[in-house]
Amino acid sequence: MNSLAFDTHKAVKALTQAGAEESLAEAVVATFGAALGEHAATKDDIADLKGDMENMEQRLNVRIENSEQRLNANMKSLEQSMTARMDSLEQSMTANMKSLEQSMTANIDSLKQSMTIRLGTMVAAGVVILGILVGLF
Repeated sequence: MNSLAFDTHKAVKALTQAGAEESLAEAVVATFGAALGEHAATKDDIADLKGDMENMEQRLNVRIENSEQRLNANMKSLEQSMTARMDSLEQSMTANMKSLEQSMTANIDSLKQSMTIRLGTMVAAGVVILGILVGLF
């Protein structure tokens, strides 16, 4: 950091006018001046820091924008993948439902035929039994 301008003579004079002994005033001013020189920030220091922070903000904004673009691309890819998987699942389910429908239709047709044969057999048996009964009386 740059050193801060500090008028030591003026500070010693102000302390002695306030009642401090000259040796005490000089010691206080020397200590205060050393502390300022080591730890105080100048306007140039603050301007440099501000520039560094602005540069860092710009770099962070670029990184955020790049991350956002990558996330958007990943989300689009995921959406396309999920859409394709859902379409495939829908086609598979439709095919399975059609196969099940055909199987059920065949089973119902077979059951109809079996029931028709049984009913025909029962009607024929009933006619024969009725014929026998009528012939007995």
